[in-house]
Amino acid sequence: MKILVVRLDGIGDALACVPLLEALRTAGHQLGMALSDRNADLFAPGMLWATHVLERIPWPAHGSTQTSRARADAEIAAADYDVALVASEEPEAYELARPIPRRIGFSTGWAKPLKTLSVRQRLTDTLVRPATSRAQRRHEVEELFRLGAGLVGSVSPSRDPAQLRHWIRAEGLPQRYGLLVQLGAKWQSSGVALPVLRRVVAALQARAARFVVAPQERDALSLMLPD
Repeated sequence: MKILVVRLDGIGDALACVPLLEALRTAGHQLGMALSDRNADLFAPGMLWATHVLERIPWPAHGSTQTSRARADAEIAAADYDVALVASEEPEAYELARPIPRRIGFSTGWAKPLKTLSVRQRLTDTLVRPATSRAQRRHEVEELFRLGAGLVGSVSPSRDPAQLRHWIRAEGLPQRYGLLVQLGAKWQSSGVALPVLRRVVAALQARAARFVVAPQERDALSLMLPD
């Protein structure tokens, strides 16, 4: 089948989808992804049948630019997908999946009843996941894998980096590394003072950490780097 995975979020969010993508590809499905310009460069060329990239309005606003949204809508409608796996909680993620016959995604159940009712109207298959991280017992990778559980047979999420690494664009990354840290605007918007963030980054550098950042957030990275 042709399957669209919608993940309009950041780098880490897209990385968490890789075991699901590997299982779906192994099962013989053609995979497309709706991504943001914050994570679209993560995947290696040739791994996806199609990509639909939306230009995100700067954080903390939600949504994408009208031009990129219209382009993605047209591409998705023309691709004739059979199934959409909505892995993003962005409101427009559900709208992007609207033309696709089968739409699988998450709801928070009765923890957020109004949101759940809205989501159920947009999906054909709904999986309940906790509204808070405290109540969530599964790893995020395992949660996301549930979206495609009925499409991959008895396959489980792979834990083998060697099996999954080929999904990742490798330019500039070492073959092996100990600590990889994603930086971005959310670090500052969380309310932590900039001097504290700089001390944290300096401590990580002292442990030979490598840093990744979305192209649109390079300014945030430069602010956090110690003088």
